[in-house]
Amino acid sequence: VVAAVVFGVTARMTGSRPNRSGAVHRISRNLALVAAVVTVPIAALGLFDMWVVGGAIIWQHGFGPNYRANQLEAAQGILRGETVSNVLLVTLFPSKTEQEKVRDWRDQGTDPVAMTRAKLKQIKEELASAAHIYPHRAIYHIFLGELDAWLAPFNQEPARGLDNAIASLEKAVELNPWSHYWHALLGDAYIKRSALGNGRYYARKALKEFEQVVENYPSDPESWMQLGTVLIWAGQGGRADDCFKRAAELRKHVRH
Repeated sequence: VVAAVVFGVTARMTGSRPNRSGAVHRISRNLALVAAVVTVPIAALGLFDMWVVGGAIIWQHGFGPNYRANQLEAAQGILRGETVSNVLLVTLFPSKTEQEKVRDWRDQGTDPVAMTRAKLKQIKEELASAAHIYPHRAIYHIFLGELDAWLAPFNQEPARGLDNAIASLEKAVELNPWSHYWHALLGDAYIKRSALGNGRYYARKALKEFEQVVENYPSDPESWMQLGTVLIWAGQGGRADDCFKRAAELRKHVRH
């Protein structure tokens, strides 16, 4: 656009001066015409670029892991009855009116599960879609598994909800077996599932996961505490005592 204007003004100026040759005027006019013609595809390319960038922004806020992580953290805090920061709350409830209702849900006697159910359902649908579109991105499977695990106690069939959570978490751990946190999430899901049937089967699977946790992150005292707790569930009190002692030693080392 700038080139078309510059060459157009130049052509006008050269055409109004008698001491300038017609050749100069024609050259400037032709350059202005070329610049104007080139402006069209350049503008089209710019619009296309804006469309691509806009699509990337929509992707980030629709399937993006950071945005989804904030939404799930906000949902978890609300379900636990905790105070959720405005930064997280706005990811679930953009409207200020809705945000005020969430903040005052205790005074209003509102059920936080009912209040967030529609939002959580939408998140779950989008995460399931993202996991289907990007099956090799473990982060979507882990978020979907976390969400199912949180919602399982509120479902009419908690066992089915935990089974769904376990399937997603197992997929995530398969894709990324090095995360001790993800193994711990899967182990917790196994423990919860063991209380609803096939207790020994799921307790053994939970034990395996927490053994992997301490293998991946042996310096974390909380991991050893979790393993000791699972060992008690499995009837291995001797090994559990060793885990608790190890956790105490690590905590003492951290304090010093």
